[in-house]
Amino acid sequence: MTKTFHPSIDWLTLATWKYNTYCQIEEWVRERPGIELSDGRWMQYEGVTDGMGMFCGWGIQSNEKEHYVLKITGRNTAETMPEILATSWAAMVYATRVDLQRTIPVPEWWNPRQLKDWIEENGGTAELRESSTGNTVYIGNRRYRSFARLYEKNYERLYLRYEIELKKEAAKMAWSFIKRGVEPLEIYSTYLKRFPTPPYVLADFLPQPTKDLDISIHRKSASEEAQLRWLWSLIPTFQKMSNSHNVGQAVRDIFYSLSLPKGDSDT
Repeated sequence: MTKTFHPSIDWLTLATWKYNTYCQIEEWVRERPGIELSDGRWMQYEGVTDGMGMFCGWGIQSNEKEHYVLKITGRNTAETMPEILATSWAAMVYATRVDLQRTIPVPEWWNPRQLKDWIEENGGTAELRESSTGNTVYIGNRRYRSFARLYEKNYERLYLRYEIELKKEAAKMAWSFIKRGVEPLEIYSTYLKRFPTPPYVLADFLPQPTKDLDISIHRKSASEEAQLRWLWSLIPTFQKMSNSHNVGQAVRDIFYSLSLPKGDSDT
């Protein structure tokens, strides 16, 4: 009997800049029952791993600040999600990568070369990688905040997986949905429909109609960004002036007035 898997989270990388938060994460990892940990390394991070897809560690970022991560992949991700959401530190981390996938028995329409051609003919970007272990069609560019792939999986028989990889702002948004209890199916379907995909593919991977989530990224305008950078550049000057014998009180009065609700004053 073949099986169709429900959409699930297949990769989750959570991160924080706060050492105290990392200590809570590491304690949670070490206290999980039945898990044997060993020293491990992932990218520039050093820490501990269970050898089955979970890694917890710290590393130095390009700004020379310590950065901390918890990476969970594969079946571990969906299984540990309820535990993670029940912790106090879940609200204090952000996601740098979230992968969502659905796996179905290989359908009759599966022809990776034809699928690649359809995507390109309809304005998308696709790459086909063929190998003896299975074929993969990549959709989009991995450098972007969302990226997808269809590839073959062998679970005693051949299956087809449609997987979405979310990074940067998209990963943070997905994590905010997850924390609010949004089902993986809703997140998966919202992003899946953003990729150039033949209707017959969507029909197999999204058999139930779902309501799209609001995944628009609200960015500051370029002028606002420039103004904020300019204001931040003035902070050292303001700090120095606030200690000045001549103008210190005037500078402090300015900052005090900014802290008041609009229309309030001391008079």
